[in-house]
Amino acid sequence: RAMDGHLWTAERDGIQCNKVKSAMEDLGSEDITAVLIDLDDWETGTKLPEAIYETVCAPILSLAEYHRKLTNSIDNLTLSGDNTKAITDAKTSTDNLTKTTGCVL
Repeated sequence: RAMDGHLWTAERDGIQCNKVKSAMEDLGSEDITAVLIDLDDWETGTKLPEAIYETVCAPILSLAEYHRKLTNSIDNLTLSGDNTKAITDAKTSTDNLTKTTGCVL
């Protein structure tokens, strides 16, 4: 596992799979069946099934909300360029993460 904060694709997918599996273990059998059907139709960039969305996505959504507020502040202050590059890069990375993991706002 990389110790620089970077999450490799295989790691991200494994973590997300474990989060989905764990969230489904808390559901009843009928709900599990419904979620499995929904996941069969799920596509990257779309929201995970509602029954597991909050459990799986809560940590990611708080990060996404933080970056959204931060970039909104930048827009309100009309900052740009090198002054905001790290923040906008972080928001772009977070947006990609939410789309890839199904934690779309």
